[in-house]
Amino acid sequence: MLMNTQERATRKRILDIAEELILTRGYNGFSYRDISRKIGIRKASIHYHYPLKEDLVERYIRKQVVLFKMWCKQESNNTAKEKLFQFGKMFLSLSKQGVQICPIGMLTAEFPVLPPKIQARVRELLNNEVLWLEGVISNGIREGSFLPDLDLHRTALIIITTLSGTLKMFRIHKNPEEAEGVIDELFSFLLVKNEKRRTKE
Repeated sequence: MLMNTQERATRKRILDIAEELILTRGYNGFSYRDISRKIGIRKASIHYHYPLKEDLVERYIRKQVVLFKMWCKQESNNTAKEKLFQFGKMFLSLSKQGVQICPIGMLTAEFPVLPPKIQARVRELLNNEVLWLEGVISNGIREGSFLPDLDLHRTALIIITTLSGTLKMFRIHKNPEEAEGVIDELFSFLLVKNEKRRTKE
């Protein structure tokens, strides 16, 4: 579909508002009427760009997959320990100071009632994060930073579920220091003793 500059700007604005609503209300917590009110356009204009709500949300998740891969490339030269802590900071930044929940946390909570197309995209995003974490943990073990007996897959899942849960608690307490402390404590459990001392220093 060929679009002029104004149409591209509208399409992006729709996606931006959808992101805000997905991360604050979830898939089933908003409608095209909410988007039209926020942007000031008719619902028909939204349907022109995204015929169905699941088309819009699928586009959002696909965007998150691409952004995550780009972020991973930016972190590629860091040590495993640095990557892990940057991953925690990235998750925390998604919360917008306790207003939002990460896409994994929000959409997995609704997973059973999501359309199949959306479920597939959520799995893709989650699998990308899990695989990346497994690689980071494996490298951290080889570098001597992480405990040698960690199960790669289980540890990756523990990290993601704990980070997602932390953002949910952050929504209630609105305490960034507490959220950061939980994340630091989580990662300290993975480090060998000398690395824990370096982190505190």
